[in-house]
Parts: sequence; C-alpha cells; structure tokens
Amino acid sequence: MSSIPNKRLGYFIHFMKRQKANFLVFFIACLATSLSSSIWPYITGQIIDALSGYAEDKSLIFNQLGHLFFSALAFWIFLEFLMRLQGFASAAIYPKFEANIRMAAFEYVNRHSHAYFSNNFVGSIANRISDLPRSSSIVIDFIFNNLIPLVIAIFISSMLFMNLDIALSMILLSWLIMHLSICYLTGARAAELSRIQSEARTYLQGRIVDTLNNHLNVKLYTKQYFEVENVRGAQDDERAKNRATLLFIEKSKVLLSLLALVSITLLFWITIRFWQDDHISLGEMIFVFTSTLNILTLAFSATVEMAYLFREIGVIKQALKVIKDPIDVMEHENAKALKVTEGKIEFVGVTFKYKHNNNVFKEKTLTIEGGQKVGLVGLSGSGKTTFAHLILRLFNIESGSIQIDGQDINQVTLKSLRDNICLIPQEPMLFHRSIMDNIRYSSEGATDEEVVDAAKKANCHEFIMELEDGYNSAVGERAAKISGGQKQRIAIARAILKDAPILIMDEATSALDSYTEKQIQDSVRVLSEDKTTIIIAHRLSTLLEMDRILVFDKGAIIEDGSHKELIEKNGHYAMLWKMQTAGLLPDALQVV
Repeated sequence: MSSIPNKRLGYFIHFMKRQKANFLVFFIACLATSLSSSIWPYITGQIIDALSGYAEDKSLIFNQLGHLFFSALAFWIFLEFLMRLQGFASAAIYPKFEANIRMAAFEYVNRHSHAYFSNNFVGSIANRISDLPRSSSIVIDFIFNNLIPLVIAIFISSMLFMNLDIALSMILLSWLIMHLSICYLTGARAAELSRIQSEARTYLQGRIVDTLNNHLNVKLYTKQYFEVENVRGAQDDERAKNRATLLFIEKSKVLLSLLALVSITLLFWITIRFWQDDHISLGEMIFVFTSTLNILTLAFSATVEMAYLFREIGVIKQALKVIKDPIDVMEHENAKALKVTEGKIEFVGVTFKYKHNNNVFKEKTLTIEGGQKVGLVGLSGSGKTTFAHLILRLFNIESGSIQIDGQDINQVTLKSLRDNICLIPQEPMLFHRSIMDNIRYSSEGATDEEVVDAAKKANCHEFIMELEDGYNSAVGERAAKISGGQKQRIAIARAILKDAPILIMDEATSALDSYTEKQIQDSVRVLSEDKTTIIIAHRLSTLLEMDRILVFDKGAIIEDGSHKELIEKNGHYAMLWKMQTAGLLPDALQVV
C-alpha cells in the first residue's frame, strides 16, 4: 500500500485505473446531459423552422416532416438509454471506489508503529479514513455529473453556433474560458481554507472521542464543565474557519454570476439583432436561447456545488495525511522468516531514544540465553518496558542490533518475529467482541475446546461461565463490561493459546488479587517451560524463581544475578527488597 500516491491528482487516477471500463462507460453515459442541453435545442429549432415554413395541408404534415419527429423520438430514446446507463455505471463504480480507498487507507495506517498511534488521536485517524472515500466520491460525482457535461455542452453548442455566426461561438467559448479560469484561481484558495477547516473539524472530533473514552475520569474529577469548555473552544475554532470558507466561496459565486450575466446578456442581444436582420431564422434564435439557458442552468448548478466541491477537496487534502505520514518501522525488502530454535536474545551495542528524549539505552550489550527465565525490575522510567518493546521491534533502534538465535530482527519479517513472541502487557486491550473471539485472536484456527482449555489454565473459565452468554458474551468497548482482573486473565488465556517460544510478561499480574495471582503464576510456570521468558514485575516476590534478575536504572543495567546473589551483594536490588518487605516501598515500583 505504500505505492498509493499522496497527491490529489495521482491519488484519483490510481483508484480510477482500478475500474477503467466502468469509468469509461460512466464518461460516455455522462454525455446524456451535454447532448440534452445542446443537441435537443438544435432539433427543437429545426422543427420550429420546418413548422413555421410549412404552408401545405396540415393533415399531411407527418408525410412531409415525419423524419424530423422520428429523429426527435430516436434522440430522446438514445438519451434515456444513456441516463439509465449512467445510473447503472454509478451503482457499479461508487461502492467499489469507496471500498478500495477505505481499505487502502486502513491497510496503510495499520502498518504504522506503536509510536504513531501513541502520538495521534485515534478518533482523528478514524475520521480521516472515513472522510477520504466519502469526499472522493463527491468530487468524482461533481466532475462527471457537473463539470464534464458543462464543458462538453458548451463545446458542442459553440460548434453549432459557429454555423450561424462565429461571434456567437466566440462569446460562448470566452464565457467558458473565463468561468473555468475564475474557478481555478479561486479554487486553490477555497480548497486551502477547506483543508484548514477540515483539520479543525478533525481535531474537534479527536477531542470529543478522547473525552468520551475517558468519561470515568471526567466524572471522578468532576471535569464535565472543563471538558465542555475545551470542546466548545475547539468547536468555536472550527465554526470560524468553516464560516471563512463559505464566505469566500459565496464571493466567488458572485463573481461568476456577474460574468454570466454580462456574457449571456451580450449573447442574447447579438442573437436578437441577427434575427432582426434576417441573419438567422426564428428556430435558430430559439435554439440559441434554449441552448444558452440550458448551459446557464448547468453552470449555476456547478456553481452551487462548488461550495461542496472545494470543501471536499480540502477534506481530501487533509485526510491524505493518513497515507503521507511515513511508516517508521519498515520491513526489509528481502526480509526472511524468523526461525527460533533456542530463543536466545542478544542486544549488541544497542542505542535507542524516544523523540525529544535523552538516550534510554546507549550501546547496550546483553545476552539472554535460550530457555532462560529473566526478571526485570527498576523504578519508573528505567527502561524495562522499552527493553521488551524493542525485542518486538515496536520501535527502531538508533544503532547496534538485536538478534534472536543469531538473526537480526531488522532482517526478518515482522509477522514471523511477532508470531514467535508472546507479550502479556500490563494493560491488555480487548476488542469489543465476544470473549471467545478475544481469546482465539492469538490463534485463529484454535477450536472452542482449545480456547476453553486456555481459559481454564488462566483461571478465567469459572467467571466466564457465570456470564449470561458465557464465551459468547461481548466485553464492551474498552472491555468496560468486565473488571480489570478479569480482563487481565482473558489476555493471559490468549497468550497461553498462542504458545510462542518467547514469552514476555509486563506487569501481567498487577491487577490480580493475591489468590488469583498465585493461580496465574502456576499457569505461567507451566506455560514458560522450555521458553525464553522475560517478566517485568513490581512485586519482587514474583521473581524468586527467576534464573536471573536484571536491575534497570535510567536505561543502564546496574545489577545482574539471581535473587539470592543480588541479596548477597547488598546493592540496589537488596535495598528495594528490604524496603518492600518492610512495607516502606509500595508494590507499584514502576511501569515504563
């Protein structure tokens, strides 16, 4: 999906090329409006001239002029065919056109790194993905149903006018050129104003979604008025920018209306003069009047739609950011699948820092042997969770390499890397789907019996069966329908079902009571057999059985050894242990 052009013209061409045949049919069908506006008045003029010059027996008129009436009927049937064809073409084009854009944008955004979603409103991202196909369809609809018919109708009419007098043709063509020039010159500014307004609307949407997602905090801290004022401020900004856009568009319409008034008045005046001088017939004069009025109707219809057109162009320009923002964690072009044999993890001279932060790790070198059980401890901000995230390649490192069984993780596919690592985070996120679907998410082909078995090992089968719909119960948005401990156990069941050779637990039992935590630890003990296991824990007692404990401080590993060895060293870890067992240090040492 990285090949999607992020410039508006290239972007439209890219998706229109996916339906070349349909768009060709659609273009041909759009000629119905142009022909109706220009050819139909010409046929009407021919009939009027024929009737006005007919002096024979009126009962024989169909014998003399039948070919004109037959031609008019045939032309009407042809126009009806084109109009129906246009309708069927629209039904074929728009759903697929919008679906292609939506899926392309979603697939591209879905490839962004963890940092991207941490730094952007998810509601704003979703809003852009939603806006892009909708606005694109509106622009395409305008082009094919307003702009193209108008240009072709003026071109055909001007060619027919040329047979009457070149002056009539030149006035019509001059009007078209000036009309399009004004649209082009004002359109760029209108589109920019619309883009600015769209950004304000997207920000407003993000604030609303952010507030609603944190509704409990709003209530707990009685910040309803504060949040309403924040949203009102964003709303006032959006409203002002929206008004500025609409005012500019209306001023453009006034200019176009004045141009049309002058051009059409001149055209009509010259036409009447030509008729007075017998330069053209009555039918030809009516043809000029009718054709011009039809074109004027098309022009004013297009002018009215301009407000929506420029707004949607601005929305598209702003929404295209979802495919303009570069993907920072990219897969190597010749990446191979990771093959885990032992589960050995090596940091070789790794340097990493977050944006606008000091180095978290600087030339870190460390080896975790395959099958080893390693605990990570340290105060907040010491780098434990970052250490785990780098193994999953959620971020790019500045220099050095991270290897698993001698394979640089930068040179393997992201799917194979993450398929071989199971992370149980401190705050697991569940989908607003059934519990069965949430547990099975780690192994799509798992049977119901395997899902239930994993749930039993994670000690969550009992509470699931107490729910009204059992495993078919939906957890609610952000898992609002279940407790934090229940959510954690479902996440652990999901990890058990995955059964990856490398296991990482980041405060995975922090939300559980002591009894349940003991049960989970028993399950994890079975799960971690023959696996490389990294456990980040704030309760130091949970690390007693670890082969090794790494003590982090400001990105550096200041101590390394078993629990017994670190206690005997009487260093930083021993201090934390004594303070926690004495109740002087809270359980929650850290979360990074």
